[in-house]
Amino acid sequence: MDVKTRWNSTLGVLERSFQLREFLCEWVKIPKCSDYRPLFTTQDEWTIGKYVMEVLRPFRILDAVDVDKVYSHIASGYHSVQ
Repeated sequence: MDVKTRWNSTLGVLERSFQLREFLCEWVKIPKCSDYRPLFTTQDEWTIGKYVMEVLRPFRILDAVDVDKVYSHIASGYHSVQ
């Protein structure tokens, strides 16, 4: 299934996670939250998340572009040159 917002949603979740990273690191240090420590993101996973965000950011920009209008504009220019 192709969902138009899928990539932007993934990017949004990753960006928000990085905004909350410092808080989350402190949160898992609280003794009553110790059960969650094994689930916490490792340094390697944060690094992978940064790379994934770099890959997904251009798609956010492309998603904002109306491809039909761009194609229509290019096609009309092409036909007028011929």
